[in-house]
Amino acid sequence: MTESNAEIWDVIYVLMRHAGDPEQAIIRAVNDTKDSDTVAAIVGAAVGALHGRRALPDRWVHGLLGRTREDDDCQVFALVESAWERVALRSGGARTPA
Repeated sequence: MTESNAEIWDVIYVLMRHAGDPEQAIIRAVNDTKDSDTVAAIVGAAVGALHGRRALPDRWVHGLLGRTREDDDCQVFALVESAWERVALRSGGARTPA
C-alpha cells in the first residue's frame, strides 16, 4: 500500500465495519485514520447518501449555521430546501428529502 492510496483503504475499512451506523462510521473515520479529514469527508458523504441527514445525531446538526465560507450569507440549508422543492415539482411527486 502506498501513501497515495492509503485513504481509500481506510474508507473501505470504516464503511465495511460501520456503514450501518453513520455516527460511529464518522467517529471512527475521524479518530482512527491518519488522514482523518479526507477519510471522514468521504465516509460522511457515503453514509449521508446511504442514510440521509436524519441519521445524524441532532446534537451534530442543531448548531450548524449553514455557512460554507466565512463571508457567505448562511443560506445553504435554504438552498437545499429550494432544490428539494424543484425536484418535487419536476418529478410531479412528493418531496422526499433524506
